[in-house]
This record gives sequence, structure tokens and C-alpha cells, in this order.
Amino acid sequence: MIKVHIVDDHPVLVEGLINLLNKSGITTITGVSHTLSDCRNTIAFNLPDILLLDLNLSDGSGIDFCEEIHGKYPDIKVLILSMHHEYSIVKRTLQAGASGYIVKDSSITVIIDGMKAIMAGDIFLCEEIDRLMNRRIDESIRVTRNELEVLQLLAKGLDSRAIAKITNRSHYTIDSTRKRLLLKFDAKNVAELIKKATDGKWI
Repeated sequence: MIKVHIVDDHPVLVEGLINLLNKSGITTITGVSHTLSDCRNTIAFNLPDILLLDLNLSDGSGIDFCEEIHGKYPDIKVLILSMHHEYSIVKRTLQAGASGYIVKDSSITVIIDGMKAIMAGDIFLCEEIDRLMNRRIDESIRVTRNELEVLQLLAKGLDSRAIAKITNRSHYTIDSTRKRLLLKFDAKNVAELIKKATDGKWI
């Protein structure tokens, strides 16, 4: 049996999930928390295999909590069940250590399939999220390998001199590359450049 702890602040949804998961015959509910604080206080007493986690809780960010759980309890798989279906949110959640992401209007069959997949060591995305994460980048923008390298380093907060040192190029060359990137992405500054590049899945 897969041990599941549910973290969600919608009692009706939680009650429905418990009923459906209990009927599945492959899961057992070890705990329910309506806040992140409650989960922190109880999860250690009965460690689950899977934390079924909503991202919108009243006392904090589910993404930050996912990273926290991943750090403290690396054996617990985090499966996100959320209303959000934005590329940047899903990407940040997976980077925080989540093993799967499912939108809330998915069927119980999809949720169970997700649990089986992540217990087998896979990353699971429901069909809608899978399509979102694999959408094509805007083909009207052309970025060279060198430009992409600079773009990735700019996204890490490095300035031209630091990037020049890492890439063994002059900072004048890096400045020129940065200006070309701003033009290609029609960005007014580096912050806007990074946002557009992230939204377009370049970084």
C-alpha cells in the first residue's frame, strides 16, 4: 500500500480524495493537513511515501514547502495537485524537488497513475501539463550557442565581467552579446530579457 499524506485547505476536496483513494485499494491515508504548519508538526510521526500537495496554502508557498520537504525527507515523493497550469510555476515546482504535477480537474485514475509512476522513480505530468512543458519555443527568435550561454549566465545574476571571466571572452564581447539578446527578445533591460527567455523556454 502506498502511504499518502494530503495537504490541502479545501475540506470538500480532501474528503472526496480520501474516499476515492481508499476505494483504489493501493493507497492508505496516513495524514491530512489543511496548513503547512500542521503538516510540519505531524508528518515526522507517520512518514508517508507520497505527499499530495496543493500549492496555495494560507500560511505559505507550496513551492517553498516542496523544497523544504525534499531537503528534510528525501525519501518522500511530492506530488503536486494544483489549479495552476502556468509554465513558470510548474518549472519552479519541479526544480524544488516535486516528482509530479497534476491539475485539480484530473480524474482519480490520473492521480493514481501519477502515484504509481513516481513510486517507480519516474517524473509524472498529467496530459495537460505535459503538453504545456513540451510546447515549442517561438521559432521567430534565433539564438546562437554562445548567446544561449550568456543568457543562462545572465539569468544567474552575473554581470558582463563575471561572464567574461567564466567564458574566457572580453567583457566588451559579452556586452555586445547582451545587447544583441536585448534586441532579439525586444527587451528593455536584463530583467525583462530573462522573463521573456524563461517564458519562451530558452532557460
